[in-house]
Amino acid sequence: MIGCEYASIFKALGVDVTLVDGRDRLLPFLDNEISDRLRDRLAALGMHFWFNERPSKPKTPQTEFVSR
Repeated sequence: MIGCEYASIFKALGVDVTLVDGRDRLLPFLDNEISDRLRDRLAALGMHFWFNERPSKPKTPQTEFVSR
């Protein structure tokens, strides 16, 4: 729930947001219709969703530091 709230706040601030969730739908503890409507409204705002996915460790580019 908190991730969904933060995602909507960042989207309102103009950030491109993709919500990644290991479950099959948004906020599964809610009634199916409520969950579906929330997803539809957030998608209408431009938010993207990946369901049945697990985030992995992010890869960062190798950065070379030069000290003086």
